[in-house]
Amino acid sequence: EAAIAIDSARLYREAREKAKIDYEMSLARTLQTALQLMPPETPFADVFAFSQPARSVGGDLYHGLLRDDGALAVALGDVSGKGVVAALLMAMSQGLIGLLHELGQPIEAMMPALNRSLLKHNPGNRFLTLALGVLRADGSLSLANAGHCPLALLRADGSVELVPPQGPILGLLPMAKWGVAAVQLSAGDSVVFYSDGISESFSP
Repeated sequence: EAAIAIDSARLYREAREKAKIDYEMSLARTLQTALQLMPPETPFADVFAFSQPARSVGGDLYHGLLRDDGALAVALGDVSGKGVVAALLMAMSQGLIGLLHELGQPIEAMMPALNRSLLKHNPGNRFLTLALGVLRADGSLSLANAGHCPLALLRADGSVELVPPQGPILGLLPMAKWGVAAVQLSAGDSVVFYSDGISESFSP
């Protein structure tokens, strides 16, 4: 009877600890969802964003805002790995992206600034792939891509153009450099930012 009582107490304690962890992960998931800023509506573009992590929390991020100059800024990135550490680095990166836009930083200055910050706070050599875009009302689009999936330009005539990365991943190389691609969009053109959850998927 004593052995049964001890075993029951152990199982009860483990169940309570698991419930506490599940609750905290649920809160983390709620917070992460709140941090994913849906790109705002603009008079010159239709924008849609969607993310579904493989676990309760993950390292994918998307971000959208209107800059003070009226341009629409969007970002999509992926922190290496999954779970809580990736989610924390994602949240830090998301905050830095928003701050740099609010400070009016040009897109060509953002990758070096993010890289410096990630190098300072990088447990276990984690890294970030990131695609940034700034779209203006005249259809001019500036793109910066740090080791992320090539961006897809879907033209109104049905043709597809891929814009490759202009530099390496963020958070590992102190002296890395990134370029910026300039693209002109016309009415009916689309730009697709996506993560490796799409390109590496086995499911149709």
